[in-house]
Amino acid sequence: MGYTVFYGGQNLKDDRSAWDSCGTDYTIRTNVEKTSFLDSRRRRKYWCASPTSSNIGWKGDGTGGQACSGLGSVTALGGGQNGFTGKDQHFPGKFAGYKCAVSTPRKCVEMGTTGSGWLKRQFCKKYETPSMGPQLKTWSGDSKMTTAGVKDNDGKFQSLYDQIVFGIKTQYDTSDGFCADAKNLSTVVHKDGRTCYEMLKGAGQQALADTKTKSYCESATGRMDEKCKCYNVTGSGFLDNCRKNPNWPGCKELIPRISELEKLLKGSNLTLAEIGNADCIVPDICGNAGIYIPSGGKPVCETKMEVCNQVMKQDNVKAYGDLKSIQSCNFSGENSLDNVQARRDAEKAAAAAAAVAAKKAADAKKAADAKKAADAKKAADAKKKKAPKKKAPKKKKAADAKKKAPSPASASKKAPAAGGGLAKPGGMPQNTKIAIGVGGVVVLCCCLLLMMMMMSGGGGGRRRR
Repeated sequence: MGYTVFYGGQNLKDDRSAWDSCGTDYTIRTNVEKTSFLDSRRRRKYWCASPTSSNIGWKGDGTGGQACSGLGSVTALGGGQNGFTGKDQHFPGKFAGYKCAVSTPRKCVEMGTTGSGWLKRQFCKKYETPSMGPQLKTWSGDSKMTTAGVKDNDGKFQSLYDQIVFGIKTQYDTSDGFCADAKNLSTVVHKDGRTCYEMLKGAGQQALADTKTKSYCESATGRMDEKCKCYNVTGSGFLDNCRKNPNWPGCKELIPRISELEKLLKGSNLTLAEIGNADCIVPDICGNAGIYIPSGGKPVCETKMEVCNQVMKQDNVKAYGDLKSIQSCNFSGENSLDNVQARRDAEKAAAAAAAVAAKKAADAKKAADAKKAADAKKAADAKKKKAPKKKAPKKKKAADAKKKAPSPASASKKAPAAGGGLAKPGGMPQNTKIAIGVGGVVVLCCCLLLMMMMMSGGGGGRRRR
């Protein structure tokens, strides 16, 4: 790709009047410089210069020679004391205006052969155009390239170097700059190390820089460029993009941290999506020098406190000391993870000791209560053994039974048991059974006696005569 640049040249101050003596101010038909005498009486020398005349220099005093020398072909746009079209707009105060075609030589990177026998010959199968980055770095320190130049359509002066880097628009022609090509954004073009991207931003062309970087960073080549890492980790779908493309710059840092956070958030009421943007997961992920920043700015974490709070809720906070996602939590001084963990461990130890002491006290009380109950039972058992047992004799029991039942006669005690079965094993005591039988007989006899008396006295009977 070639570039077009413009510059204004100046004639030697001592020759200004001589230029006017050419007749047509500026003669481009003359291909060589020559001297002559206009007036033999005045013996005055004048110059009729070709477009490449060294007598028209790029410096203000007319020295320096042809500025297009070493760049490429040159074309004269006009010149002379009487002026020319576009002079006042683009070359004010200059004697002549020039256009240079800056060549970008190709380099053969692959050779081939054609023909056979004595007609066989070699040819270049593949050419490459070397990057102009190294040349531009050199030119950024060249006084000719940074001094000679032209005013563009907006009236802004641009040096030869600026025109190649940023491009130029004049009424004669328009040329895009080297840095206008998105693939050159990361190329260093200045001796101080600035890249095209940084040059565009520094020249107030932020919008152009944003447009070019977005186009480049969203291309297949740009996705793998380290300088495009911020584009890879921004946007609402950055988590899905990184899971699908873990080797993209930026995503290579993000994926391991995502795994850590998923472990951290397990059991909490937060989800990974609620944690926030990439800066919440890998703090300052877009902070390295030379990183292309999207037009919306680099991501800034707004939910950092949530992550920090989740860490502080963990039982072992020191386990999260290496997480990049908590680097901005300000865990320092009294709140350093080591100090927090030490306090937490001390509290746990104190709680454990208190629990052990409480258990010992409870066990001691339980043992004391059990011993007290055992001693009381033992004392009661001993007391029972010491007290004599009162047993009533069998005869006394029979007598008591007889007293309870009416007895008609003492002779009945000797009467044999009727039925022969009253003394069966397991039945009533023999004496009890006899007493019941005798009582029944007595009652029956009384009833018969009462009936006989009633029958004999009833009505007095009839008196015998």
